[in-house]
Amino acid sequence: MGAPARRAAWRILVAHHPYTDAFNNRYLIPVAERCGVDLVLSGHLHYYIKAISAQPNIGARTMYICQGSAQDPAADYEGADGTHRLLTEFPEVAATGNNNYGVLDITADAIDYRICGFLADGTEKEIDAVHMTKDVPRICFQNVTVQTIDADGQIEVCGVAENAGTGVASVALPLVDNGEEHLLNLFGKGADTQVILLNPGEKRAFAAYYRAEGVGAHRICVAGVTHSIETRMPEAFSYDHLFLRIGTRENVDCLFASAEVTNHLDRAADIEIPLMVDGAAAAVQHFRFAAHERRSVTFCRRFERAGSYRVGIADLPPKAVSIEGAVRIVPRIYDKSGKGHTVLLHGTPKVFEKNGRMEVELAEYGDYIEILPRADLATPHGLTGVVTANMYRFARADEMGHSPLMIRGKSIGWGAGYALRMAVERNGAIKWGICHGVEEYFWQGGSAEVDVWHQYAMTFDKVRGGASFIDGERRGRIGGIDPSSELRQWADQPIFVGYSYIGHVIPELGKPKYFTHLPANVAQVRFYTEGLTEEEMRAVYENPDALGPRSDALGVWLDFRRIESTGTHTTEWRHPAVYAPAYLAEKIRWTFQTFEAEVHIPAHTAVRSVVEVSDDGVSIKDRKEIALQDGRNIIDLTELAPAQYLRIETELQGEVGAAGTFVPELCSYEVSAAYGTLRANLVWSTRAQWERGTFTGAADFPPVDRLRDYPEYTDIIHG
Repeated sequence: MGAPARRAAWRILVAHHPYTDAFNNRYLIPVAERCGVDLVLSGHLHYYIKAISAQPNIGARTMYICQGSAQDPAADYEGADGTHRLLTEFPEVAATGNNNYGVLDITADAIDYRICGFLADGTEKEIDAVHMTKDVPRICFQNVTVQTIDADGQIEVCGVAENAGTGVASVALPLVDNGEEHLLNLFGKGADTQVILLNPGEKRAFAAYYRAEGVGAHRICVAGVTHSIETRMPEAFSYDHLFLRIGTRENVDCLFASAEVTNHLDRAADIEIPLMVDGAAAAVQHFRFAAHERRSVTFCRRFERAGSYRVGIADLPPKAVSIEGAVRIVPRIYDKSGKGHTVLLHGTPKVFEKNGRMEVELAEYGDYIEILPRADLATPHGLTGVVTANMYRFARADEMGHSPLMIRGKSIGWGAGYALRMAVERNGAIKWGICHGVEEYFWQGGSAEVDVWHQYAMTFDKVRGGASFIDGERRGRIGGIDPSSELRQWADQPIFVGYSYIGHVIPELGKPKYFTHLPANVAQVRFYTEGLTEEEMRAVYENPDALGPRSDALGVWLDFRRIESTGTHTTEWRHPAVYAPAYLAEKIRWTFQTFEAEVHIPAHTAVRSVVEVSDDGVSIKDRKEIALQDGRNIIDLTELAPAQYLRIETELQGEVGAAGTFVPELCSYEVSAAYGTLRANLVWSTRAQWERGTFTGAADFPPVDRLRDYPEYTDIIHG
């Protein structure tokens, strides 16, 4: 720190990314607090956050203000009131809201920061104000009571805190336990604990919780009140931090469950820890812990059946998990670029012809188009995206914005998480962009319209730069970049039309918490692996049904007249039990008794199965054809010849048309078999089990969790 900073009455730090940013929180904030910074100003999130230091001995002496955006009128405020955290992972956040600007007034004696915004009619409104002084904070405590909650040392301290000082101050409650002082700065219970921030003269009731560690007598002194408790020997073991993770690929039916376990005893001890599934012990592991040892324990559980389960370890509250399983029709849109890419149509959209043009109606959140990744969709030098669409509304205030015309990447905004984006804002303005290195490189230009067809397109070339077009007319542009720069590829990510994740990537999830949707009808989609010139873009607009220029770089061109909606799944040949004959020529022929199938067959669809048996897993010995009905089917198989192996071939028939998209779903198969007194069951239910077979046509698995958010995590942009 330089001499002027050391002499300064106030130290103010300005950073683009806010306090809640993972990098800043880990590296910048400790430096700011160690150097006595009074106020940290930031932006990036486009909304207002007021936070203080999480360190009780600093508190409001270091304030963090994230300034809102002037993009749209905004003037609302929510203060932490003790009922819930405003941001799940940040108990030190004291207020959030939306504002347009701030007025900062600095004198030798005080910092005053007024947080202001505009209402929709243009009226100015002050939503919050911060008054900081250099005076020592003075928090007075009144009506303090202390009571014992349990014999494990848990106590509750209640009272009223008042700011009797001259500037904003946070509450830090000094508590002395057997002569050792502790500062309590989080109030409330469990996941809702939070700081209390008071303006001068403000009062607030509080409840704080403290656990006296160590067996024996404890003398507690807090705010002039003395309380004595006697703590007993704690439970030998305690459990915290349950974490559940589903496996991938061949282990997609496996659950990995871990928890932190602590031995509170003064000696080594053995313990058997159960994995709980739907309230029952599904597995037990034996562990030996050293005295006072704490470590993580992990279970792996392979599920035989798909579905939802409640999973916990020992007495920890269980969490919900889903094991993927069902096979369904996922319609394929034909790619007429000649490159043969796989393009999926999700949801239940209507597909129809109107005025000579095929339209896909993306009306619901789950309606969107997905172009699967492939190596020949790489864009090292540039790219071009084209979507002809008619939006029937813009994003509402109660849903995510950045409606995605086209996106490739982890997220459509906030960080270099995409290869390209074409996003419509709530007011119709369009953001276009690419990313290179760790940088976003985006621009604005032109606006979408409701109930009007337009061709929206963008192109980017590292040398020429980027340009955006509406109906062939350039509406925005941006300069080129260093030719040695590397364009972000996100080669493992699909190209979406009508869908995107949005926000910062949650590390534990590997994706953002939220998604966004395009409420529109779509009539044309093209993607090029090179940047087109302005003349070439004009030619594509004027001749939408022609192959057009740069066919060599045309990676995807969708044909909505040709959508495949049928497919088959064939299981592997399976023996009912471990196949271990006593000698090579021995034949262990099972009698197959019943075939149970759980299927969803909506109107306009069908599912037909053929059960086949064999003695060698090659030639078919006998077969039975079955037309399945919606729901649970139980079919007698005793008429089939006894055999060593069985497989099931299933044809799924969907329908895509003007009435909507209708797809059948195959949930589970189970075949019972007998060999003398032996009994066995063959089960196909989880994704891993189905994937041992073969798929053709449009038979596939539905996407997982794309329409889910995750309330247990905090998105630092959207909460």
